Amino acid sequence: MQRAQLKAHDSDAIIYSRYFEDHVLIKLRDSVNPNSVLDRLHTFFDNLSKEGIEHIVFDMGNVPFPSGSFIALLIAKTIEIRHRGGDLQIINLLDTARNNFSFFTPLTFLSIVTDADHFEPSAPGVPQKSKTAEVPFDEADSMPRRIRVNATVDAVQDITDFVNAWAEREHIEPITLSKFRIAVHEACMNVIEHGYQFAEGKELEIEVNTDDRCFMTIISDWGIPFEDFGKRDYNVQEAFEKQQRGGYGFYIMQQSVDEIRYEFGEGGNRLTLVLEYPVPEEGNNKDD
Repeated sequence: MQRAQLKAHDSDAIIYSRYFEDHVLIKLRDSVNPNSVLDRLHTFFDNLSKEGIEHIVFDMGNVPFPSGSFIALLIAKTIEIRHRGGDLQIINLLDTARNNFSFFTPLTFLSIVTDADHFEPSAPGVPQKSKTAEVPFDEADSMPRRIRVNATVDAVQDITDFVNAWAEREHIEPITLSKFRIAVHEACMNVIEHGYQFAEGKELEIEVNTDDRCFMTIISDWGIPFEDFGKRDYNVQEAFEKQQRGGYGFYIMQQSVDEIRYEFGEGGNRLTLVLEYPVPEEGNNKDD
């Protein structure tokens, strides 16, 4: 690939330099609060995709304290870009920002309706939360263990936050929790993209189960079954050299959880992600 003439584009928030035909470097201005420009960043990434730019380097030297929403945006966009064969890389990550990444806890994102009689829709102009139905409540604390949502890209945030909330209650350590969250995100995106092929009016059902041994998230759908799910080995080096796209999503899930179970039949598809608790030292347990 030949090097293109460097083209720099400045806005009131984002500095954007295009240094190859499909590569860009972006950076926020010094005076910009990074957590106040999430909508613009989201639109900016989408516009880059429309232009065929799938290799992005994000200079985070001006982002000392990224919020949970900011980190979630980066994770979501990285997965979307990798689905298309590209990558989002981060440079100049400050120590304070690295700490925020390590302790990323998006529990505050989720709105859980515990009393349907007092449910109020979002205000006009505010994106609606995915609908919740058939919700069994945990008898101890009235927190739902199952939600059913519209199978849309926007709903994946609600799903991963719901799972995250239960995982935090089980005292799963932050780094392991973040990896599990990514696995849930990837599994849901696979259903939306391949199982439902982005069709409207489809649903996902998410259920969380726990016992003394493990934490489980069950993702059910009624789309096209994955008949070859997990049967092929994924070689990262070979995929990189051949620019291979398929199979990376399952590889991400494999690296993020301890066990993956998949079954399908007349009742739909059922994917279970399992995270085993560490074996406690003598005299200790995960509830201490």
